[in-house]
Amino acid sequence: MISDRKNNRRLVRRGYELFAKGDIDGMLALHSPDSVWHIPGVAPWAGTYRGHDAIRSLIATLTAQVELLEFRPEKFLADADKVVVLGKVRGRVRATGRTYDSEFAEVLTIANGKMIAFDEYIDTLAVANALGL
Repeated sequence: MISDRKNNRRLVRRGYELFAKGDIDGMLALHSPDSVWHIPGVAPWAGTYRGHDAIRSLIATLTAQVELLEFRPEKFLADADKVVVLGKVRGRVRATGRTYDSEFAEVLTIANGKMIAFDEYIDTLAVANALGL
C-alpha cells in the first residue's frame, strides 16, 4: 500500500510538472483516455470533461481567458487510489483585467497507473467576481 501511495503521488507530481512546462500532451499521457475532469462554478470553462480531446479543449479555453499569474501546488497527499493536491492560484481574467486569488484542493483518482478522474475545489465566487458575473 505504501508503494502504491508513493507511486500515485509521484505520478500526480509529474503531471503537475508537465502542466507547468506547458507540455499538455505529456500531461495527458499520464491520464487514461477516458479520464473525467470536473471543474465547478459558472465560468465559461466550468463543467465536466471526458477524454483527452475534451480536456485539451478545456485547457485551451482556460488559457485563452485567464492569465495564470501564480499556480502553486504545495502539498500532495496520497491515500489508496486518491491524491489530494493543495495549493494556491492567482489569475487575471483577460476580458476584465480583474484578478482572483484562491486556495485550491484538487483530487485525482488513480487506476492501473493512470489518472482517471480530476475534481477541483476552488473559490468559485472569487472567479465569478473576476469574470464580472
